[in-house]
Amino acid sequence: MTHTLAITDRGAVPGVLATAAIQACIDELAQRGGGSVLLPPGIWISGTIELRSGITLHLDPSAVLQASTDLAHY
Repeated sequence: MTHTLAITDRGAVPGVLATAAIQACIDELAQRGGGSVLLPPGIWISGTIELRSGITLHLDPSAVLQASTDLAHY
């Protein structure tokens, strides 16, 4: 069974730093044995995230994953 979690299910809001929500989805799916982290339409800002084995980042065609410009987020 393939699991999918949307970052919006973990509180992410377009245009606002979403690092914690992205990482929460990655970590939860890793504990379940893998799956896909969905970034729905919008601009998603992130600092450092740690990808794990068996995890796929799936960006909707209208989604943009943008690096934070604040060096404190790395």
